[in-house]
Amino acid sequence: MVQNNSNFEIESELFALVKSIRNLYEKFQEGKINDIFFRKAVNNATKGLMKINFYYKEKNISFKEVLVRLKIYKDYTKLVEIFNDFPSSSTSDATFNNINRSTEMDPLKMDYSFLELPRITLDITTAFITLMDALKLEDLHSKDLIFKLFHDLKTHINKFPNLEQIKSKINTIYEQVLKHSDYLFKNTKYREMIGDKLYQIFKEFQEKLKLDI
Repeated sequence: MVQNNSNFEIESELFALVKSIRNLYEKFQEGKINDIFFRKAVNNATKGLMKINFYYKEKNISFKEVLVRLKIYKDYTKLVEIFNDFPSSSTSDATFNNINRSTEMDPLKMDYSFLELPRITLDITTAFITLMDALKLEDLHSKDLIFKLFHDLKTHINKFPNLEQIKSKINTIYEQVLKHSDYLFKNTKYREMIGDKLYQIFKEFQEKLKLDI
């Protein structure tokens, strides 16, 4: 099968990422590289792997089939085990934040790993559901509650990579709610309309998570 240059470059990057992290993990186990260096490498590799995974999803290409064809599927699944088993307490949060402080304001460069993504996903899901439930309250006594729940959702969603369109849609709704805050507080139908929009975004978020692995 003939591949275009873009696909070839993506596959080359995928192969290099998987192999390099496996090699670094072996060096880490042998004590040749330290904990901080390995964590930073894992952080960078995870961002790359997530972007590649989303790229294949958008192209309707099975990520798993690509891994199998490149003969790195076992290596990749081993990486997931490594990231999940890697002790999160071996480096202090302060030290790890110092490593990444120059990039912590960029959502695409925030600290995350395969170990953290399930937790972030749960936080986002909980924030969506809590906000949508609050909007359904017939006797909503405080619009501050809605603003706080929006803030929680925006905070959690910003920790997840490659969701720029979803983040933009949430921000648009938030700006609309701020502009019509009194109407939101008084009008149940308006809150239902906002809830429906959030539900559509929530479904889009769930679809985005259906990665082929």
